[in-house]
Amino acid sequence: MSSLSFSSLGSGSRGNGTLVKSATTTILIDCGWSRRETVNRLNRLKTQPDHIDALLVTHRHGDHARGVDVVARGFTIPVYASEGTMYGHRGESLFKDTSFFPLRAGENVTIGDIEIFPVEVPHDCVEPLQFVFEHDGYRLGVLTDIGHITTDVRSAYADCDTLFVESNHDLDMLWHGTYPANVKRRIAGDFGHLNNEQTLDFILSVNNERLRHVVVGHISQENNSMSILEELYAQLRGMIEVDFATQDSGLDWFKVGAFQ
Repeated sequence: MSSLSFSSLGSGSRGNGTLVKSATTTILIDCGWSRRETVNRLNRLKTQPDHIDALLVTHRHGDHARGVDVVARGFTIPVYASEGTMYGHRGESLFKDTSFFPLRAGENVTIGDIEIFPVEVPHDCVEPLQFVFEHDGYRLGVLTDIGHITTDVRSAYADCDTLFVESNHDLDMLWHGTYPANVKRRIAGDFGHLNNEQTLDFILSVNNERLRHVVVGHISQENNSMSILEELYAQLRGMIEVDFATQDSGLDWFKVGAFQ
């Protein structure tokens, strides 16, 4: 059985963080909270911050990068991100006084005993990346903050044992909700977030005998509902195990590629 595991510190518009670990390596993807809140969430998952070997950042938006600087500096964690994420449009460094390792889409990197495949995605920021992780032949795909599924994305995530993927909004709830019209257009646009139907279509398109487990995350608290999600993804049950990562509770540890 795989020794590759993952968990979520929390997933949504108010803060994001995902842990991936093997027996010897622990990686944090994104950090959208203060240092204190991050440590509290790590403690819930029985993880000490000084045991984290690397902090990967998908993009500059605050719900993913707000705590990167203070957590990386506070616990001397090297940061991996694209140069676009590091410097943004204006060349202002996202984090300081810590080791920075630039990532590029299509150029694999190994941290400890985990191989990482950075994937270019369409999202409304500079050089955003998402990631596929591989260890001991098992593959975990993490895919949030993406406006639409490209051919390259579909190909990159086609052979995963486990997927952690966003299902951000229900289109009807979004269009009839209270957000300003320009925000609605941004969220629903090609560089915003996946709606529920887009996510289901993506999962079905990459489903094969290898895919065992899907975790649905980055769920809008204003423009989505668990009842809608449960009904929609019920059709996957029996083929694929489905779980949900929430904003407040995240998700406890799961083994990649294993039914729980």
